[in-house]
Amino acid sequence: MGLVILAAIFLLPFGGSSSTLYGIVSPMIKNLSAVQSSGDTAKLANNYTWIIAFILLVIAGVVGIFPLGAGVLGMVGMAMITISPFLTHPNGPYTLSTGTGFYIAWVVSVVALVASRWQGKKETPPPVSITIVQTQNTGTQVAQPTKNTKCPNCGADNPEEATKCSSCGKDLPVAT
Repeated sequence: MGLVILAAIFLLPFGGSSSTLYGIVSPMIKNLSAVQSSGDTAKLANNYTWIIAFILLVIAGVVGIFPLGAGVLGMVGMAMITISPFLTHPNGPYTLSTGTGFYIAWVVSVVALVASRWQGKKETPPPVSITIVQTQNTGTQVAQPTKNTKCPNCGADNPEEATKCSSCGKDLPVAT
């Protein structure tokens, strides 16, 4: 998507003549100080709007791998270009002439925004159901601690009823 937006603003005719959007905005940037000193506020506002829209479209082209960013920035930039002549010169002679690049940039921006809607949907796993069963057990027996006999020879613990050490095999002392 981003490459198509970049191609639309740098390679395809954007206005009524064969000039690209870069060809339209580049003289505006170069002559900005002359327009500022002339005092023509409508033309100055229009130039600033086109320059900002151009920057937004370049950013939309660069972030084209992210459809949401490309779509939103592209649509905002194209809306600025579309509306600015009518806002800055409501009664004036300024008209918006459009070319192939204008329409392609609009279409690609809308398609990128729609594509971001499809890209965002992910499969959700089914809900996990957990069942806990609690039973009451009556009459449970508590284990009694066992007594161990320590071997005097090796120090190993042996059951109380053992007569020989399980580790070294020697006789264990008899408990009284």
